[in-house]
Amino acid sequence: MFGKIYPEHNAEMIEIKKYSNSLIRKVSIGNEHLLILFADGTLFGLGKNNLGQLGKKLTTESNSYSELTKLSVSDRILKDLNVKDYNILDIACGDNFSLLLVQFKGFSRIIRFGIHESDRYKDKIEEIHTNHIEDVEEDMKSVSSKGSDYSAKNDMVRNLNIRYIYAKGNRSLFVTFDNRIYIGQKSFSMIPLQEYVFLCQIEKQIKTISMGSENCIIQDVEGSLYAIGDNTYGELGVEDAKFIDEPTRISFFEPLKKKIKKICSGSRNTFVLLEGGEVYACGDNSEGQSTGLATRYASPQKINFDFEETDPIRNLETGFNHSFLVTKKGKLYSWGSANDDKLGTNETNQYSCFAKHVSRLTGKNIIDFYLGKNVSLITTN
Repeated sequence: MFGKIYPEHNAEMIEIKKYSNSLIRKVSIGNEHLLILFADGTLFGLGKNNLGQLGKKLTTESNSYSELTKLSVSDRILKDLNVKDYNILDIACGDNFSLLLVQFKGFSRIIRFGIHESDRYKDKIEEIHTNHIEDVEEDMKSVSSKGSDYSAKNDMVRNLNIRYIYAKGNRSLFVTFDNRIYIGQKSFSMIPLQEYVFLCQIEKQIKTISMGSENCIIQDVEGSLYAIGDNTYGELGVEDAKFIDEPTRISFFEPLKKKIKKICSGSRNTFVLLEGGEVYACGDNSEGQSTGLATRYASPQKINFDFEETDPIRNLETGFNHSFLVTKKGKLYSWGSANDDKLGTNETNQYSCFAKHVSRLTGKNIIDFYLGKNVSLITTN
C-alpha cells in the first residue's frame, strides 16, 4: 500500500491471507476508507468510520480501523426482512459512503451506510450513521428532476433488477439487467433511492462503466463506447462538446480495429487500453495524471512509453489524479499526483508527468492494483 488511506494510517502492507484464503473479487476505495469483497462472499473494511462509512456503529473506539475489519449486514436489517442468509454481489465506495448490492432469497436490496458531508452536524448523528436499507422492489419511482433535461424520461419503475452499482466522489449510479442506468440528481449519498432518475438506456448489454467526477463512459459487450456528462477537459473523448446530455458514441477507436481491453477514468481524465497494449489518454493533465507536458488532451492521444516495444502493457488503472500500469514482464510504473508517496517512487516533486518504475516491488508478482484519492493498493501473490 502506497500513500495513506487516512492521514494517521501508516501501514505499508496488508497480509491478505491473515484475513481470508479466498481470492479478491473486488476492491472499492472512498475518500478515507476502502472495502474488499472476497470470492467467498466475505466483506472487509479499512479506514475511517467517522461518518459511518464502514457501516460500524459509532463509538469513541470506532472512529477508524487501521486493520481490515470484517463487515456484515446488520441483524436489524435481517430481522426487518425476515431472512437469515444473503450474498453480497457488488460493492461501491463514494467519498464518505458505501453501497452494497445484496441478494437475499428471492429478492435483492441496495444497502447504504455513511452520510454526506453536509449532513455531518445533524442531530441524532448515531441514528443517521446506522446501516440504512434502500428498497429496490417496493415503491421504486423515478421522480421529476426539478428542471433537469432528463425529466421527460422519468417513469414509474417497480421491481428493478439491478446488475451493477458504481460510485465515485459524491456520485453513484446503478445498472439494471435491461441496460438502464439510473443516477442521482445531485450529491446524493443521503438521498433515498426514489430520487434516482433514469439517465439512459443502451441497446446492447452493458459490459462496464467507468465513472469520472461528473460523467461516465459506457462500454457494451461488443466493445462500443458511449459518453455522457461533463466534458470540460475533453475527458470523454468527444471533441467540441462541453457537456453531453445523451449517450454519444465515441467513434475515435473504431477505425483502429483493435479490441478495447479496458477503460478507466480519473476525476477529469480517461485512459483507454487496447488489446495490443497501446494506451490512449484524454482530458485534464494539470497534475501529470494523463502523462506528458500538455495541460490537457481535448481528444484521445496515443501515449508512448519508452519500454512498451520490448515489454507491452498488461494492465492500467487510474485514481482521481494518479495512475499505475504493469507490463507483461511484471514491471510496475506510476505517474501523476505524488502526495503522501502514493506513487510508490519516493517522488520529491508535487507530481510526476512521466511514468516511473516502482522499484520497491521489483521481483513481486503483481496481480492487480486499485487506486483511490490518496492511496494505491497493489495485490501480489
